Amino acid sequence: MTELRIHHATRVAVPEGYQRDRAIRPSGLAPESHLRYDFDTFFYQAIRAGRHVALVAPKLLNFRRLFRQAQFRVGGQRVRRTRIFSFYRHAIIWLLNVPEGETLAITFPDGSEADAHIHPQDLGFLAGLNCQMMISKDNDLGWIKDQLGFHAAACGLEAVCFIDNGSTAYGLDDLAQALTEVGLQRAVLISMPFKWGGVNRKPANRELYLQTAAYNAARLKYLAQARGVLCLDADEILIPQPDGETVFDRAQRARLGFVRFSGRNRFPGPDAQPRFDYADHGWMLSDQAPAAHNWCLNPRGPMGHFQWRCHNLEHNILDVFQVLQGDHFYHCLGIGTGWKDPQRSDGGPALRPDPEAEAFWRDTFVPALPR
Repeated sequence: MTELRIHHATRVAVPEGYQRDRAIRPSGLAPESHLRYDFDTFFYQAIRAGRHVALVAPKLLNFRRLFRQAQFRVGGQRVRRTRIFSFYRHAIIWLLNVPEGETLAITFPDGSEADAHIHPQDLGFLAGLNCQMMISKDNDLGWIKDQLGFHAAACGLEAVCFIDNGSTAYGLDDLAQALTEVGLQRAVLISMPFKWGGVNRKPANRELYLQTAAYNAARLKYLAQARGVLCLDADEILIPQPDGETVFDRAQRARLGFVRFSGRNRFPGPDAQPRFDYADHGWMLSDQAPAAHNWCLNPRGPMGHFQWRCHNLEHNILDVFQVLQGDHFYHCLGIGTGWKDPQRSDGGPALRPDPEAEAFWRDTFVPALPR
């Protein structure tokens, strides 16, 4: 029986009259990117860690001054010391020596007020387990069950920390039920139905604040004491290695407790019809570039305090020395709903069969659902 936690992030928005600046120049903005941009989130979550409280926020930009000017109180007592840490696409504001209490009262410079619930850490729930961390919106529940079920059966996965970005194709209860049906020991479902951000011309991903903020909120609340954390999306399937060692084992053996690994981009064949399954992805391009690296980390190791990003750790200058040899996952380009980026190629007429991938789907991959 899978033990389950459901957590609802409690966002605080700035009052009317305040607006976050854009992070890139107007010439680099894509049309209508403003519709997905987060103009008004002050912070996504407040998480207590001992005597201090972390506010996990989008990139601050002009809101840095707002954090400096705002007043924070807990139990009627003012919090007088803060430390602001800014990163590429998110920020963490530490309120220091915070009195006991569950409610953070905020007074903005214009006199407006807001309250935020202070969430306690729950590090013991996933402590010592091999966990996959993923973020998703409206991805088919069958895909989610197939992926996690295979990783649990063949790749050493014991738990999942699943961040849902406001799915409308099914309810949170349906998603929670699916996470308990794939053979895991424990599952955490975090609901963060906030703006994802838009993909722009250049730099394309500069304004995608939610993903890295969500990862690091999960790190602070649930994942910091896990045995291993694997960062992998729903369209990616691990390839079990011939020696039987998992990416979690390799992260444990690594001197710094962190490994990156490459994968193979694969497409559905020309005769496959949507909705595609993982096993449809037996086709490739002759000049196919490798998939972007993914990673696995021992969060209790030397690099556990680094900030987490999609394909690496923030400020990791040793990443080229941490890449495992060989390919360790298939990136299935027909899996997904386009919720992150609708501009995804179908491969076109240059596709050709990949016998190795076809053999993997036929002989190794065992989906959770009958076909």
